[in-house]
Amino acid sequence: MLTKKTVNEVWNGLNFNVDGSISNPAEYNCAINTITFKSGSSINKNAILEELFHAYQNTIYPEGTCQYHLGTPGYTNIEFEAKVFKDIYSKLYGGMTSGNVNFPPLLFDEYETWITNNAYEGITQAFREQYNTMLGYFNEYNSFYGGYLLPGFGSPNAMIQSKVDCN
Repeated sequence: MLTKKTVNEVWNGLNFNVDGSISNPAEYNCAINTITFKSGSSINKNAILEELFHAYQNTIYPEGTCQYHLGTPGYTNIEFEAKVFKDIYSKLYGGMTSGNVNFPPLLFDEYETWITNNAYEGITQAFREQYNTMLGYFNEYNSFYGGYLLPGFGSPNAMIQSKVDCN
């Protein structure tokens, strides 16, 4: 899932930093094209995958992703797509899922099944059809990332684009 295309699109010019003053273990700053980690111990596969995908999203969406910062419509959409990307990779290569944090148990299991199926089947029509349902659950149950949904921005375009013409 982490395609060569995804890495190649963002690697040149991408900066890395460690800064103990940030509140999250890792974050991507689209304004300065930098992934910052809270500490050396925060540098791990899950953090790198998600933040690298955020850098990739910034190259795919018109006018970048700075317009979708915390508190603005679209923030939930961008965060969910990055977590789905990372979660599919985690199902294939090991790691924990995070797109279903705070989901009720039945919906948590539904998300896990959806991610597992799509990890092995790829981005299918069924995946696309259920994407908005899962995005709605994420918006409703994730108290940190939810609440900033942008209607009409429910397609995982960066994920789809990452698979086009990839090696």
